[in-house]
Amino acid sequence: MGAMAAIHQKRRNVIPTKSSTKKPERTGAKKRVITFKPDDDISEYVDGVVATGMRQTDVIEKSLRIVRDLATSLGIEDWAEVEKRARVKGVTEGVIVAELLRPLLASVRTEEPSAKPRK
Repeated sequence: MGAMAAIHQKRRNVIPTKSSTKKPERTGAKKRVITFKPDDDISEYVDGVVATGMRQTDVIEKSLRIVRDLATSLGIEDWAEVEKRARVKGVTEGVIVAELLRPLLASVRTEEPSAKPRK
């Protein structure tokens, strides 16, 4: 060990640290901070969900994950079709997906026997 390294090692042993109040070190990549000013409709939606007790960050992350998962699960061609239909109708992709899923979900609900038989 060189002379300077030995001096620094001695200083580390002598200088007390506040390890008990130190935040635990992250093992993953540092999280990014993304700042944006949402349109009024998005702001109202986020505020409404936050009012139910959900954290604002969780609302935004959940919404982004839904879109990401839809786009990746559908694949490039099908997602492009959803985007095209949304553009033609002047609505969001979410409206198109809901229109396409609604009949399927309704048929699944009527086919499934209820969990508890009603008397």
